[in-house]
Amino acid sequence: MFNTLISFFTGITLASAYFIFSTNQPQVAESINKTHLQTINTLQTELAQIESKNSELQKRLVESQTKRDSNFTNLDTTDELQSTFSQLPKPELSAPRAVSLDNLKVVNVMPTVSHLSAEMELDDAEKVELQEALMAKANQDYEIWEHYQATASLDPTNVSQIRADFEYKLQNNAKSFATTVSSLLTADQIKQYQAFELREQKLLASQKLAMLQNELNKIELSEYQKQEVSRLSQSVFSTPSDITLGTAGSPYAKQQVSTDFEKLAEIKSLFNEQQLLQFTY
Repeated sequence: MFNTLISFFTGITLASAYFIFSTNQPQVAESINKTHLQTINTLQTELAQIESKNSELQKRLVESQTKRDSNFTNLDTTDELQSTFSQLPKPELSAPRAVSLDNLKVVNVMPTVSHLSAEMELDDAEKVELQEALMAKANQDYEIWEHYQATASLDPTNVSQIRADFEYKLQNNAKSFATTVSSLLTADQIKQYQAFELREQKLLASQKLAMLQNELNKIELSEYQKQEVSRLSQSVFSTPSDITLGTAGSPYAKQQVSTDFEKLAEIKSLFNEQQLLQFTY
């Protein structure tokens, strides 16, 4: 009797559950759709935040690179080297290393590999291999720069030699990356990679030029000064035809955009004392 009652109530319960589910099926589907939409909106918000952070970091990177380039040009004496090093803008290396590496991956390496993967039509395995190779290079560039900063601060009288050693190590790391890439990609894909790097460096050059022009526009200039400044500023930044692979995606790599400091000096020579005080570039 007890088992019969259990069976009876179980049947009623199952029937009721089926009825409720059947009756509320549109509401269930609507609930699922809302959940999916919320998930999509959350991901879109996170992506927008990452893109915004990437844009801001790229802007700060351009500023840091430009100031760094100017600091290491035409330094002839030990006193000048010591004075300049004390004023060097330092990248944000105080964060925990894991966070720094995560930023390298999310902000620099992954977007670069995504663009390359789309252009070169890489499969998932090839994309993973390229990302691992670029991440390894970016990490090594970071370590080289970190070592340079620490060494130069301990021995400011030998900054020139330390700087030369720093650039030599960056160059060797770039060569090692190029060797790795040659084993991962075809000849045509490497050409596509080189074209991508060239576009990225031209973009960086245009960003630097825009920053320079923005500073120049803050100064009240005569018509003659405006014409000369416009002419000279177009030649301040340039990119080489032979681009080193692994520059894009590795913010601590040696950048390929060169700065003509003689042209900058010519621009400054056009200014009077008050205008020079306004020119903070």
